[in-house]
Amino acid sequence: MALPWAIYVRQEVLVGDRDRLAGLLVHEMVHVRQWRHHGALGFLRRYARDYLTGRWRGLNHYEAYLAIGFEVEARTIAGY
Repeated sequence: MALPWAIYVRQEVLVGDRDRLAGLLVHEMVHVRQWRHHGALGFLRRYARDYLTGRWRGLNHYEAYLAIGFEVEARTIAGY
């Protein structure tokens, strides 16, 4: 999980596969950049709007999460 000031990672991920950890850190660093660029309210507003738009279009929770623009950008940059 990324916030504007920190990235939080579960302990089991830190001691797991290094390639997975590297990809996750890149993904979360993209979110830190997004937070800082859009500001807290702008980030949260857009994140929630994208998620709710997906739900209103009939996507389930996970599909709506995957369709959030910020998540798409972070996965693309992280390479997955």
